Amino acid sequence: MTLSRLSCGLVLLALAGCSGEPTMDQMMGTMQRVTKLEARADQTTADVNALKAANARPVAAQPAGTQPIPPVPVMPPAAAAPAAPASGAPVAVTPPTPPAAAAAPAPELKFAVHLASYKQEAEATKGWKQLQAKYAALKPLEARLSRVDLGPKGVYFRLKAGPLADQKAAEALCRQLKGAGVGYCNPEGFEGKPLAS
Repeated sequence: MTLSRLSCGLVLLALAGCSGEPTMDQMMGTMQRVTKLEARADQTTADVNALKAANARPVAAQPAGTQPIPPVPVMPPAAAAPAAPASGAPVAVTPPTPPAAAAAPAPELKFAVHLASYKQEAEATKGWKQLQAKYAALKPLEARLSRVDLGPKGVYFRLKAGPLADQKAAEALCRQLKGAGVGYCNPEGFEGKPLAS
């Protein structure tokens, strides 16, 4: 359907919707609206044709068996290499500075056994001495305290003994200590501050 037929159809539809004979003002208003619609349709058609033309541009064929050339990164002007001297003498080029060293590798995770929790560090020191005196398996180990805030229960210091080689070694020590009468033992990471002797 062409735009002129569309225009006539719209005018007739608009006029048919009027009660009685349409007035000249009604017909002129309808014609103005139709003209605006035609202008929008013409612009849309032009936009579509422009897009079709842009997409229809031929792409340069690449010779068979070749790879496309990747884009070359552009260096910022401040980092550009100095120009060669006019005499053509070779210029010493220093290699670019490597990026900042990668983050240091994570420290090797050491394991421990969590033996008790105390409200005061002094109590933890006393408890550690008592545990070491009672259980020979703890004598060669170091003690650390991890501060933990348990909200409404308050702040506690977890007493941990280690370092142990791995999770299995921590689990084995817990089994041994529980078998000997320790009430609580749980394998955990060996973090916290060293316990003052």
